[in-house]
Amino acid sequence: MVEKHVFPGARQENPLNPAELLELSKTLNKSSGGIAFTATAHTSFSEIKFAVKPTSGVGFSMQLNSCLKNLETALSQMGIPKEMVCQQSIYSMATPQELEATCARHFFGSTPPTSYIAEPPIGGFGLSCEHLVLMPRGGGIGIKRRQVTLEAGSNFEETIIENNNARITKTAVEHEKYGMAKYTVVEGKNEKFKRIYAAGLSGGTEDIEDSARGAFELQKMILEKEGMDFIHILCQRNFIEDIDGENYHAFNGVRRIFYGNAFTPGHLHNDWPAATGIGQDGNGVVITFIAEQSGKRRVCVDNPGQTRSDSYAGEFQATQAVTKKTGMQVGMPISHVGAGKPVNRPAFSRALILAASDPSSVDAGDVLGELFISGTASITGKKEGGRHIPYSPKDFTPQYVNICELEKIVGNDKLKQCGLKIHEYGGKIFAETAVEAQTLDLINNIARLISPENLEGHNINGYARFDDLKRLWVYVKNPQDEGKVQQLCGKIFGETPITYVKADVCYSDLLVEIGGSGAIRKKDKD
Repeated sequence: MVEKHVFPGARQENPLNPAELLELSKTLNKSSGGIAFTATAHTSFSEIKFAVKPTSGVGFSMQLNSCLKNLETALSQMGIPKEMVCQQSIYSMATPQELEATCARHFFGSTPPTSYIAEPPIGGFGLSCEHLVLMPRGGGIGIKRRQVTLEAGSNFEETIIENNNARITKTAVEHEKYGMAKYTVVEGKNEKFKRIYAAGLSGGTEDIEDSARGAFELQKMILEKEGMDFIHILCQRNFIEDIDGENYHAFNGVRRIFYGNAFTPGHLHNDWPAATGIGQDGNGVVITFIAEQSGKRRVCVDNPGQTRSDSYAGEFQATQAVTKKTGMQVGMPISHVGAGKPVNRPAFSRALILAASDPSSVDAGDVLGELFISGTASITGKKEGGRHIPYSPKDFTPQYVNICELEKIVGNDKLKQCGLKIHEYGGKIFAETAVEAQTLDLINNIARLISPENLEGHNINGYARFDDLKRLWVYVKNPQDEGKVQQLCGKIFGETPITYVKADVCYSDLLVEIGGSGAIRKKDKD
């Protein structure tokens, strides 16, 4: 059963103000009936982020049916129509074709933008879902669902959902069909902004480079159709088949081509969006992203303990074949001609903040901006540039891990309550295994990233606690490590909704990666 909460929202005349929604989100941040969720307030609408697990079902379709029924029950109790689902991801080893009919049935043939990700969830069932739901506040926004394709010529019906005095109406309008990827557009009526939620962008599964090129071409078309460019992307998750092989290199090459014109030196927005590149066991390349055009301040955040992705030292292809953790060969040995050629560097910021254009209008302690955290791993910078994995499983011995930044943000008492073995002088936690060390190190990296000192260095007078993280994705490489990672994250992050999946990380020595989103609060003036 999903707990019933009184949730004044889309069907009531007096929607919640941000302060009321913040208080309610503390109540809503519970797990019940396979559902965990949090709410984030914007000026004219709110986002509710759901992580949903099945509570019954044997096969993939039955488990998806269970997830969608649980979601539908929760939305009904909140007074939110299911048309307000603007973006969703489904994690399983089923093919998209196996799941599309179930989705279409639940959404009456109008499935929201959906990414089908070939990553098995951790714990119990073989499928899990996440859904991003919009709750308009007053009559301040219009919501449209659209789609694009690499071919043009036919027509499609565009569902337009208008919020007029908190009443939902729908109309169908004929448009030129661009469409193989769906997306949702939210546009302010009184507040000048436009936001895109897109999912399921892919160029097929036959060739990874073609798949990536098709996905980015669709992304470009969506952005251009809405009057935007790549500089307006806030966050992007890139799911890449067999990422441990040459595929990550191919993907990064395509990304560089499409980003090239938008992110040129000296451009007003010359930094990358927040992004995560993670493996999947099929489906080629699949992209999910959020973009916004508004008067808000876009701040790309570096981590002082990690080298910028576009400043990595040159890496080179090896001559040996790449194998997965199962021993299965992913890629053939690179030919002698290919050996030694430089590998394309990734392109992302460690985090991105969309901050209020006028910070003076925000009171101390209130939300100053949205926070998007890129996929973060146990990688540190070296003086000569590049990447260094300090806790490689190849030569790991049990040891203390530096968690000074984590200790600042969580507190020594809280860490002790978690049952972690803290050094007598503080600042370090003992790790028995490489995966525990990497998990602690990457969480410490996140703590450093969102620390007041680091934000101040980016002209943000703010801070974030782990309680301000609204959504987390945890990717674990090896099945035998799942329990250890879940235990650590559960203790440290508390009730933050977390999706755990088994997936390869972009480098062979990395065992775990975490990305997420949340809020930055305004700091008291000194």
